[in-house]
Amino acid sequence: ADGWFTIDTQSPEAGKIALKEFEDIGRQDNDFLTNDNNFVLDVNGREPFTSVTFQRKFDDGDFEELLKNQEIKSDGVYTYRAILKDSAGNSSITPNQIVTIETVDPVITENSFSLGTDDTGVSNQDLITKIINPSVDFKSEAGLRVFVTHNLEIEDVTSATTFNAETGIYTIAFLDDLADGSYHVTIEDDAGNHSDITQKSTFVVDATPPEFSPIRLIANTDQGTNIDDRYTAVVKPVVKFDKLNGDRPNIWSYIHGPGH
Repeated sequence: ADGWFTIDTQSPEAGKIALKEFEDIGRQDNDFLTNDNNFVLDVNGREPFTSVTFQRKFDDGDFEELLKNQEIKSDGVYTYRAILKDSAGNSSITPNQIVTIETVDPVITENSFSLGTDDTGVSNQDLITKIINPSVDFKSEAGLRVFVTHNLEIEDVTSATTFNAETGIYTIAFLDDLADGSYHVTIEDDAGNHSDITQKSTFVVDATPPEFSPIRLIANTDQGTNIDDRYTAVVKPVVKFDKLNGDRPNIWSYIHGPGH
């Protein structure tokens, strides 16, 4: 019969917590701040033939045992560790691995998006301008990246954006001339949550002067020997013309009054 036994009092090599199928999304890819809430726990560098028990605590709570597959339902700070036990009963604990989950998209504060004095034209609040390098203001939380989408191409304009910590206002200063068209401003936090494109955070550059058809006098106000020569004795004629260019619908304009 076998009459031997082994005494082993050496703690096993613990290794480190590893996250499999995990995307560290956002500004940095190694800060473990992400909106990826589905991943798998593992231990790298552990001693062979050791058993593994995973533990997790949420925010300032207590550690609890859990399975390796993670499907996280609540945003917050999660601290992971693993307890390893060898065949002699010696155990080791890995260093903690902290993962911060944030899945809420940042938002531009309602009614804060503005071109300011660069909002030119009939209305100074319609987010349409003829200025080809306008400034754009909006309010939101601190620490965001700022993007602009034009013609389905997205550009990171964070470097051209300043943030006033006292007022919470971001200002985008476009130094390069913008082509005519719609520009959609979106924002992204450090966890990689990106806001949606909305009409309220879109501005339009239209620097092309309007073109109009030749005017006509209508409603029997072109009088005289020729009813198409635009000579009339009517002091309040009715004038008609069409807008010929641009991506907005054609407009009709009727002008009444002497001297027109």
